[in-house]
Amino acid sequence: MAVGERADLAGRPDGDILAAATAEGRALVTEDVADYARLARDLAARGLGHGGIVFTSSRRFSRAAAGSGSLAIALERLLSQRPAERRLEDQVIWLDAPPAGKAG
Repeated sequence: MAVGERADLAGRPDGDILAAATAEGRALVTEDVADYARLARDLAARGLGHGGIVFTSSRRFSRAAAGSGSLAIALERLLSQRPAERRLEDQVIWLDAPPAGKAG
């Protein structure tokens, strides 16, 4: 899900977006490290979980249309390395760029 494509999430606080993703069984992919790292720590301190948070950076993955393939490949690789059931639940992960020559 892309927040920009969801009228119900547009403009909502980060905590609401993470809660919505968790309720839908989804992990969240974001560049907003400061806010979402804090949210993950706060949830853990209260004994609560989340659907997973995957941090990325425009330095690692270009946001231009030509660079979107490498982001998709890296996400596919991340998911393939984890069991399907609860694969990213309660995980906070920095996404690595695909190896050279593997970008889409």
